Amino acid sequence: MILIMSTTSKKYFEKKFKNDIWEEFIKDLSAVKSENELNVILSKLLTPQEQIMLEKRLAVLNLLNAGKTYREISEIVDVHYNTISFIKKQYKLPPKNKSEKNPSILKWGGDNKLKYKRSIFHHRPNRFI
Repeated sequence: MILIMSTTSKKYFEKKFKNDIWEEFIKDLSAVKSENELNVILSKLLTPQEQIMLEKRLAVLNLLNAGKTYREISEIVDVHYNTISFIKKQYKLPPKNKSEKNPSILKWGGDNKLKYKRSIFHHRPNRFI
């Protein structure tokens, strides 16, 4: 399957409006009671191409969490190293060496599994993922 990337206009929203729409979106997602309900919302909101892009980004995050290398992730998900690096930096994943700082928007549990804080969407309100 060949994906054609759509372009987005360069129109930017006022900060208050942008914050309002993100708050509304987060409120709507928080009210979701089932996986099926979430699937319905996302399928109405996202085009098939956007859904694939989101799935790939979520897969990258999952594989980074599992300790896979950039090369392994690139082969599994079919994304460029720059995309993997961008996602890792955006989510400030735990450092490989102890000299780096700890994550600020993600929380790691005792079982070393990724726990998302609610504030993750407020970190960069102009980006969905």
